Amino acid sequence: MSSRLLSIAGVLTLSLGLGGCGLLKKKEPPPVASATAAPTPVAPVPPPAASTAVAAAVAAPAVDPPTTEDFEEEAFEKITADNFETELAKLEKELE
Repeated sequence: MSSRLLSIAGVLTLSLGLGGCGLLKKKEPPPVASATAAPTPVAPVPPPAASTAVAAAVAAPAVDPPTTEDFEEEAFEKITADNFETELAKLEKELE
């Protein structure tokens, strides 16, 4: 009797598992468009000129923004231990 109980429990578990993942569910056919309901043609609205310029700017290929690594060599050549204070003063003045 215990083997029969295990068999029933196995079949029940398998059917619930398959039902849960959707394998045993019936697939619904795609909705059929009725011939009487014809779509109403809608004229496209032209976008304003300002948005065209913005869209062109957005669609432009992306350029990598400059990073600290891009300027490292130049900084090491320009700024030395002797002139770092004057260069720092220039940068601080530029930020004001």
